[in-house]
Amino acid sequence: MTTSRRTLLALAGIPLLLALSACVPSDPTPRPTSTSTSSPTPEESESASPTPTAGEASTAALVVVTATGISVFGTDGSTLASETYRTDAATVAAHLAEALDEEVAVTNLPEVEGGVCPAQTVYTFGGLDISTPPGIGSAGFLESGDLYDAYVSGATTAGGVAIETVAGQRVGSTRAAFEAAVGDEIRLEQYEPNIAYGFDIVNPEAGPYDYIGVQGWFDDDGRMSGWGAPAAIGFVGGCS
Repeated sequence: MTTSRRTLLALAGIPLLLALSACVPSDPTPRPTSTSTSSPTPEESESASPTPTAGEASTAALVVVTATGISVFGTDGSTLASETYRTDAATVAAHLAEALDEEVAVTNLPEVEGGVCPAQTVYTFGGLDISTPPGIGSAGFLESGDLYDAYVSGATTAGGVAIETVAGQRVGSTRAAFEAAVGDEIRLEQYEPNIAYGFDIVNPEAGPYDYIGVQGWFDDDGRMSGWGAPAAIGFVGGCS
């Protein structure tokens, strides 16, 4: 079954807040975030331009999208790009295009729902979209300073570079593998036939509606169909 990003977020909406409050304790203590030794997360620093590798140039081998940013790693393990969510989206798109050696597709989405959802610009690299301004379900909407959000809907970019999140999970991963690998997931809501999780918690001291992390979805075959970041787990309504 294929469900669009707009449909997933629209289905989540405000009713999910009530469902989450019923199924998540008022003060849960999530386990520390798992990270993959093969899938580092971006440094929480200013966005960096792609850095050439000494000697023979490295080509892109992996994109990692987490709660803190987007990184591109080379075939030799070098970091070709490291982007936080607090950098202008057009600049980030240019850095990713250079690091991936791929063209970026740009789409302008109109304002919808009477101005509740603003017009957005979406930069697409195959299975990865970055959208500005962030959707209302993102941390950016909650005044964190984020300038765009990311949504992953495929296992690779247009050029075939693998896309992962924490613990090496990607579109197509099974729920069992995801739960075993990630270790801090919180079941958010089940809206048939999809199952939603919050994970990659980077604000564990906050209350259950203020965690900042990633939202992931699984289809009726029990496989990951996509994820979005950064995300305020307790508020998952959105436009993008």
